[in-house]
Amino acid sequence: MITRKVILPKNCAIGFGIPADRQSFLRALNNPNADYVRKYHGGIDQYQRHFLNELDRFLAVIARWDVYVEPLLNVESFSALLDGSFDVVTLFSHWSGESVEFSTGLVESNAIVNAVPPAFSGFIDLCICHPLSLVDQLNSKRQNCHIKSEPISVPPIEWLYIYRLLFSELAKGTTPYLDAWVNILKAVQQVRNNGRT
Repeated sequence: MITRKVILPKNCAIGFGIPADRQSFLRALNNPNADYVRKYHGGIDQYQRHFLNELDRFLAVIARWDVYVEPLLNVESFSALLDGSFDVVTLFSHWSGESVEFSTGLVESNAIVNAVPPAFSGFIDLCICHPLSLVDQLNSKRQNCHIKSEPISVPPIEWLYIYRLLFSELAKGTTPYLDAWVNILKAVQQVRNNGRT
C-alpha cells in the first residue's frame, strides 16, 4: 500500500503553477487569467527577491536527489505527470476562488479533477493554500489516489524550505511519505515555538 511505502525523491515530481522564472512572471503579467503575480506590486524585482532567488537555490539542492521538476506546469503537463511514473506529484501553486493557477492562468477545480487519470494511485500533494473544495472533489471523484493538503497558509518561500527538508528526509530511504511529512511539520512547528520564547 502506497501510504506505507518508502518513497525516494527520484519517485517524486514537483510542478510549479506559479511563475518559476522571470520570463514566466512577465508572461503572467500580460495574462488577464493569471492572478498570483498581481500580488507583487514591486514587479519582477520584488518577485526575484521574495521568491525566485530562493527557488533557484531550492532547485539546485533537490537536483542532487533527482526530483523531477516541471517549471511551467499546465493542466496537460500535470496530467502527464500522473501517468504512473511518479509515486508523488506535488502541485506548487496558488488558489483563487475555485481555481488553481497554472502557467497558462487560472484553471477551475473541475478541470483539474478531470485531468487526474482515474487509475492514478499515488499521492497528489497540493502545495496550495486552502484548496478545500478541490480536495473534496478529488477525494470524491478520484478515489484511487491519495490527496495531501495542509490546511495552513504559508508563504511560498517557507514551503520551499519545508520541501527541501522533506526531500532530505525521503533521501534517507527509511520513512513513508506521510510519516516524513508529519516529522518535518513537527520539527518546523518546534522551531517556530522555540523562536517565540
